Amino acid sequence: MVEVVSLTSPTRGYPLLELDGRSGRMTEVVRVMGMLRGDLDGLAPFVHGVARIDGEGKAIDALRADATTAGDVLSAVTTLAGRVERALGHYFDEFDTAAPRIRDLVAEITAAHAAAQAAQQEEEATRLLDDDSPATTWARQTAHEATTAATARRDAAWEDYEYWFGRWDAAYERALDEFADVIAVAGDSGLALRSRLHAVISGDPDRVAKEWAALSPSVREELIATSPEIIGNLEGIPYAARHAANMVRLNRVIAADPENAEFTAIAKSIRSGGRLLSFQPDAESQVLASVSFGDVARASHVTLLVPGMMTTTADLEPWTETAIHMNDAVTAVPHEVSASASIVWFGYDTPNFVEEPGNAHADEGAGRLSTFLGGVRSANAAAVLTVGAHSYGSTTAAAAIGAAADNLSVDRFVTFGSAGLIPALTATTRHQPPTARGDFSGVEMFATRAPGDSLAIVGRASGVHPVAPEDVPGVTTFDSDGGYARNDDGSLATPTQHTGTRLTPTPGHSTHASGLGAEAPWDFTDQGYLIDGTESFYNFVSIVATGSPGTAQGGVGSE
Repeated sequence: MVEVVSLTSPTRGYPLLELDGRSGRMTEVVRVMGMLRGDLDGLAPFVHGVARIDGEGKAIDALRADATTAGDVLSAVTTLAGRVERALGHYFDEFDTAAPRIRDLVAEITAAHAAAQAAQQEEEATRLLDDDSPATTWARQTAHEATTAATARRDAAWEDYEYWFGRWDAAYERALDEFADVIAVAGDSGLALRSRLHAVISGDPDRVAKEWAALSPSVREELIATSPEIIGNLEGIPYAARHAANMVRLNRVIAADPENAEFTAIAKSIRSGGRLLSFQPDAESQVLASVSFGDVARASHVTLLVPGMMTTTADLEPWTETAIHMNDAVTAVPHEVSASASIVWFGYDTPNFVEEPGNAHADEGAGRLSTFLGGVRSANAAAVLTVGAHSYGSTTAAAAIGAAADNLSVDRFVTFGSAGLIPALTATTRHQPPTARGDFSGVEMFATRAPGDSLAIVGRASGVHPVAPEDVPGVTTFDSDGGYARNDDGSLATPTQHTGTRLTPTPGHSTHASGLGAEAPWDFTDQGYLIDGTESFYNFVSIVATGSPGTAQGGVGSE
């Protein structure tokens, strides 16, 4: 890659780069890898035949044993070669598609920036003219129109660039992930076990589940012990096995760093009844983890909680309490829910105050969340799946859900004090994105913002994720400013009848109590959006269980 000029794209912050590489040379690499894999496949019948050779005696037994070992080696190497071939092929295909367009756009953007700058300078010069004669007025108008047109051409070119560079960048990340898995597997275990592991990780969650089920219990146990970083985070592996693998790693890192606040918070959450569904202690600057409460694979209703900015796994304790309270409250709704499971998903690197106005953390987190939700759906296709997201977590979740053609099979999407959603990409003459990032037509969407939550408004003011979820077509808004629970007969509270529990308002941006992380330091009460007993949490429970809020908007008791 060659950096042409020190410019970055306005929305996603991509550097202006030309992609180096010769497609012919790349194609040749894929061809050679294919030939290698074909040669290895051709050896397989011979090796398997030797392993089954007739005869008796020590020499024959030794020959069969050597052939069996060779078969294990051959199987592992063939699988590895196939994965490398596929990863390279997918990447090179995307490179061939994107590189020429990116190259043209680099030149176009460079010229467009120069033209826009020149037009702006010309317009500024006309403003400095002293007289207001018709000629001067005409010159100013003409210069302004030229600036507007030049700026529009520049912005359109940047939009195209972000689309094509984003496609290439995603392909590059997928290739790196694939190679990381291959390298991890290649260095982890014996040859026979390595071959088994290659087979397990080579597929989507449904394929992974099938391959895992075909393994013997002893092989599964050995894979958990020798490759916990893979098994513990691989979608399609049963959650009990993932928990076991992740506990192997958690115990190791706690032994090495017993005072680490993130590790100890995760361990405390596990002691409260949680299962560690994913654990990546060194994937990002933050420790990434997800903890479930209840049986995700068998629950009729599954809720996934996504935190916002400055929230780390060190803040896991109140989220653990929310997940436990959620399950209890959802199953208590009459005649609605047979079993509830909740997942606290700390699976992305949350931004700080300086980083929050950008999309980088949301884009990265959206990819991780999409993968995780695919695993949830593979494990439990029938559950009512709800995603509840706070602050920047809603920006991240929306980027995942809104960009997927099937909305990731999410049934309900709930936002609390959203920092804003990324606007949909618009079509141009050069491309038509397959789906807009703001398409939520396949999911029931709900949103709330407490009247005193000014931080959410600040988040939307960045211009990068300015869309208020309350304004998305079809969204249902609900209150978080206090009220009354449903009456004893199940009806909504009214000014003349409100026999239900008094629900407290949420005063600001926090999810729980005051403090840093997702808890705004200027909130001086402990009645955040996700505290049991608040109107916000009560409505959230009702949405998860019934698909509707539990209080009327602007209803009795609002403050």
